[in-house]
Amino acid sequence: MLTVVFALACSLQGDEVASAIAKFKADMAKAKGPAEQFAAFTDLGRTQDEKTLAILTPYVTGPEGLRKPAIYAISGFYDHQKKVVPILLKSLQTNQTDSIAVSAALEGLGKIGDESIAPTLHKYFPDKNLFVAKAAIAATARIRHVSSIEPLIQALRVQEKTLANAGSGSVGGSNIPELNRGAIKPDASIRNSAEKLQTEANSSLKKITLQDFKTSAYWQKWWDANKATFQVEK
Repeated sequence: MLTVVFALACSLQGDEVASAIAKFKADMAKAKGPAEQFAAFTDLGRTQDEKTLAILTPYVTGPEGLRKPAIYAISGFYDHQKKVVPILLKSLQTNQTDSIAVSAALEGLGKIGDESIAPTLHKYFPDKNLFVAKAAIAATARIRHVSSIEPLIQALRVQEKTLANAGSGSVGGSNIPELNRGAIKPDASIRNSAEKLQTEANSSLKKITLQDFKTSAYWQKWWDANKATFQVEK
């Protein structure tokens, strides 16, 4: 009897997956624009199965306009984490000239919450693209791993330096490697980006540590006094 019930459940699940895939293909065929395409990916992402994941995966590195919705869809496949994480990591390399897809992948990695990818997130802190750097910093707040504290303090320090130099004409001449990617004009856009990244870094530090400081100097002072024994409260 139990065998029959199990077989029936598997059959119903198989029918659900097949139906979801068929609907996705039909919706994509008749989609009139990005909004309808995004909705099709979102709908398919609600049916989390290896077969639906296989349908979504090629789009992650496929046509430019379809990468982001595909990445968002697979980022919710928590029960398939071991397969999803490598897909998202590969997309960072394949789509490295597509800041929208890279930002979405970084956000997805944070959503999945795999602590092992924290070092990858840290590498994107100094990215020239505001949205990429912001997504990487924000993702660490979701993972909440102790290894992110020092890189976040450094990221905060960099933005403080940028803000201090904004308007002085010396933003592009710092000794900090992250700032030496070419001459940067000290204008409102530089200040605006630095302020947003400063806010994001502070926010992530607060969420990881449950402490509340405003500057990198205070964060560093606290960290120097506590890093030997600090543990993230889960």
